Amino acid sequence: MPRKNKGKNKNRKSKGFDASPRKQGRDEVTGLFVEVNGEKLYSDRTYDLLNSQAGKVFGFADGAEEITEGGGSFIELELSSDAIAMTIHSRGIKWKGRPAEEDAATSKSTTRWALLGNFEFSKNGALNSGAVRESANWSYFTWNNRVGEYSSVDKGAPIQEEGIELFGAWREHERVFDYLADYGDNLIEGDPKQNFYNFESSKYFENGWWDNPFATNLI
Repeated sequence: MPRKNKGKNKNRKSKGFDASPRKQGRDEVTGLFVEVNGEKLYSDRTYDLLNSQAGKVFGFADGAEEITEGGGSFIELELSSDAIAMTIHSRGIKWKGRPAEEDAATSKSTTRWALLGNFEFSKNGALNSGAVRESANWSYFTWNNRVGEYSSVDKGAPIQEEGIELFGAWREHERVFDYLADYGDNLIEGDPKQNFYNFESSKYFENGWWDNPFATNLI
């Protein structure tokens, strides 16, 4: 998540991915959605995160200090009764609080959360609540020709939450695995990422998933 600091906001409306439903044969638009402060985010659609209520909730809406031409931040949800995935991809953005030498033009980050459990939807398709039994997240980011990534799986007794609050459930679980690569320079010994793939939720993180994060129909 971007960190906030004081300073002039150079944010402007982003350009990038089409926020319309996926074409038939690529992803199925289910009609399921999550409501965030009155805004509906439908499953299998890509939305502009900088200009949405979800961006405000997750701290992105006012977090951009500089956006290059063609840059922006985008979000997609995939919803079902037993699994939920949320992917956020940002590119060409320098976030507030980042080092002065960081170049917005080379900045790119992709984060995905996968939640496993039981999820309940209203008759009109709104996500009401759910019980998360396992969650995973993985972030991959580059800037100034550096690469970094971190990932974790959280597993424990099911945690009951409502609506958008489900995406914070992972913070309440006992973390059973954590992997951190700091700028590509300080990898921990062995092959810790292989441990990640021992968990059920890892199936939503195929090899190189960050290269084209919205291309695959996960759920």
